[in-house]
Amino acid sequence: MSTAQLSTQYCIGIDLGGTKLQLIATSRESMSSGSFHSAVPSGPEYFAQRTPTGPTFIPATFAISLRAFLATLPPAASIFSVGVAICGLVDPTSGDITLCEVSGLVGWNIAKAVREELHALEKDKTYRIKAEESVKIEVVNDAAAALEYVRRFEAMEDMSGERAKDVAVFVVGTGIATALLVNDTPVRGHLSFAGNLGIAPVLTSPPGSGSTKMLDELAGGRALAKRILDETVLTPSEAIELLAEKTVEEIQGDKMSRRLYVAIVDAATSLGIAVANVVCLMNPRLVVLAGVGIVWIPSSNDHFVKCNAQNRTTELPFFILT
Repeated sequence: MSTAQLSTQYCIGIDLGGTKLQLIATSRESMSSGSFHSAVPSGPEYFAQRTPTGPTFIPATFAISLRAFLATLPPAASIFSVGVAICGLVDPTSGDITLCEVSGLVGWNIAKAVREELHALEKDKTYRIKAEESVKIEVVNDAAAALEYVRRFEAMEDMSGERAKDVAVFVVGTGIATALLVNDTPVRGHLSFAGNLGIAPVLTSPPGSGSTKMLDELAGGRALAKRILDETVLTPSEAIELLAEKTVEEIQGDKMSRRLYVAIVDAATSLGIAVANVVCLMNPRLVVLAGVGIVWIPSSNDHFVKCNAQNRTTELPFFILT
């Protein structure tokens, strides 16, 4: 066993979403040099594992997935840090998950669970890993994680080339979340719950009718996937493939494609209106759209998101983070 193997420290990233658990690991050196931050990271010091989540996903399932992933790391790997992004909110005092797209995880302290798991596996000679005594484990919601990524590794320049200090990040996954940067300071709010945009009420009928829905129910990934399935009997991936192969004229001439198109436009419009309202409220210099849900809006429909916001401001640059 080489000295390099003995001394390699690894940083672990955990993305716990409503439909998938993504685990990645790369060397601390790779993180520091910036070589890790490519469109498709790869190489001998990059490891990844993807596991489905969903309504039945529970802490015990997470532990199994984490163990399986850690077993793929090189012998005597040293865990230097762990960053966790979840599709929900975490109490900053207790560390417990207070709101989550995966209901079985509410009340769970994932940071404590990860630390205990690391130390337990450290004693198990099968895994041959070592957890640094000072291993740092940080848990944030996915929008806050996206904002931090943009601050550290992506260009945050406005149209004049100056660094943007006021930024709004929208993550469209199973649900919709927002992270705000005001005067170069993240906005946390009372109990750090700021940015929970998905539960915001949206009027769906004429004023006075009292008919409202949450934004998640109109533009969230889970809601859109259900509507696509109900109206076209297609999965989201099949729907994307179908639209990508058709022109606008062909879409209008095909009943199933037209239903799919309308479903996506409706979701994009609801999202665009929400973006516009946040833009009016905080006056950001830069807006970032992130998450798997963004790719569900075909490039031909991007204007439904962008115009709804841009009609209410001027020279507002958009950055798509997929």
